[in-house]
Amino acid sequence: MKLLIHASGYTVVPPWANDRQEISCTLDTKCGGIANCHWSPANRDFAAAGVRSGGSTGAGTVKELLDVIAKQAVESIEELRILGHANDKVFSLAGDVKRDDVYFSNDQAWIGPFPAFESAIPQFKELQDRFTADAKIILMGCNAGSGNTDVMKVVSHAFLRTVQGFKNKIHFNFEWGPTGATVRDRGGQPICTGMAPNSSILLRGRMAYVTVNLNDPLADTSDKPPPITAFTTNAWNLQPDSSNNEGDIFIAVRRTDAGSAATELAWRIMTEFFPGHAWVAGTGINDKSPGLTVIKDGTKMMIDIKPAWGKTTTPATLKKRVAEMRQALELVKNQKTGSIAMT
Repeated sequence: MKLLIHASGYTVVPPWANDRQEISCTLDTKCGGIANCHWSPANRDFAAAGVRSGGSTGAGTVKELLDVIAKQAVESIEELRILGHANDKVFSLAGDVKRDDVYFSNDQAWIGPFPAFESAIPQFKELQDRFTADAKIILMGCNAGSGNTDVMKVVSHAFLRTVQGFKNKIHFNFEWGPTGATVRDRGGQPICTGMAPNSSILLRGRMAYVTVNLNDPLADTSDKPPPITAFTTNAWNLQPDSSNNEGDIFIAVRRTDAGSAATELAWRIMTEFFPGHAWVAGTGINDKSPGLTVIKDGTKMMIDIKPAWGKTTTPATLKKRVAEMRQALELVKNQKTGSIAMT
């Protein structure tokens, strides 16, 4: 299953009086546009994109995001896309959309290296079983690139999966009509097109992403909108160009060699779930171990691992592996030896 969650915490401040006022924010002042007005999508635009993408669920805070994920069946999500606003430091599910910019005014909606999100990481890890082992999380940030390394890294560790984003901004717009008169310069060339008396917004939720090759000296790096033909109303059509898999715990399970899979999974579990664990001098492979076997070599505590402990792990059974590692680390802490059976 592919799941789309759209930001639902964005309000326009002050609200648009009507469609015509909102349209005028996008027009040149020579055609009746509002000076220094920068239009950005808000709740109804993100919701419209969700509808036209086959359906989506809204979330305006980190807690609401967790609630949506919790309602999904175990190992059902193959890809999760989160549509919202972003800048070079944060991805957010809520804020104030003003005439000049988007302001992230609710820290409970921030996704990335921030207190509200980081305090929820244990809950995200608890819900990792809602995803398939090779699932991807894709952040879709309008107004700025959502491919920020720091943000993606934290999200990868929270979801325990690979996270992808967009290096540059995702452009958003709406379709309106009918159009009015075209304003031309002295040479007869069109400058802009104004509104008709009955102009209104006809279609919301259009988006476009154009990859820019910054190494190409002829590349257009301006912030001008892409051609109208580049826009789509289907969020699944946009392809990310940035990725981080630092927290993807199932990289270990996908290893071809069972021994490598088992030892790497053990270290990843220790890192993700027990960051302050007692020192483990090393790990080894032991076919005779029932799962995990803690051994003592002089003053060094080590853990031998059954090869199948890694390769047979799934999102649904990862909790068991974590519980078994907790018992093993307790033995290490108390300088005791013993075995924990794989369940």
